[in-house]
Amino acid sequence: MKEKKNVQSQITYEALNSVSEGMSRRDALKVMALGGAMTAFGAPTKVEASTKSDKAVKVLVVGGGTGGIMALSRLRSDLPNADITLIAPNEKHLYQPAQVFVAAGVECVDDMVKDNKDFIDDSIHWIKDEVLSFDPEHNKVTTRAGEVLGYDYMVVAMGLVYHYDWIKGLREEDIGTHGISSVYLNNLEKGTAEGGSFDMGLV
Repeated sequence: MKEKKNVQSQITYEALNSVSEGMSRRDALKVMALGGAMTAFGAPTKVEASTKSDKAVKVLVVGGGTGGIMALSRLRSDLPNADITLIAPNEKHLYQPAQVFVAAGVECVDDMVKDNKDFIDDSIHWIKDEVLSFDPEHNKVTTRAGEVLGYDYMVVAMGLVYHYDWIKGLREEDIGTHGISSVYLNNLEKGTAEGGSFDMGLV
């Protein structure tokens, strides 16, 4: 068990160091992804060393949901000298899986909606906006407000979007009427989760 401890972080660390030694960022990312897959399937590894890197790289995290917040926490811990920026418009953190339990009456909405600031370290530069376009060839993104930001590494954790209109004859505004319901109806930017409430037609 000790041999597998922090394997993925060490692989990330070695990949970051490899960039300065001639490995391209694309190849470094491949190494990190492969390492994660190997660890997940229990592949043996000889890695056992410090998980931290003192490199002063610029890291951009796009998305302030569960995935983005977890990435921020790990990156801040393992890259203490990194310049880390979060782009996420939501001041509220909505834990979506809990909407099922709200709909079942086991939890209430307040149990799954928290302040995002409570999960974000003060050293993180938080831009409360969303990314409008990605330019991976030049390591840049443009926000909805028109701000252009560069990065050395980027984590994209924007979650998913429900397209109710892809179901023929259904519109999002139909949810909650005529007995139509969707447990996962929410507005992540506003931090609201109407889909789990009984007012939306759930019985």
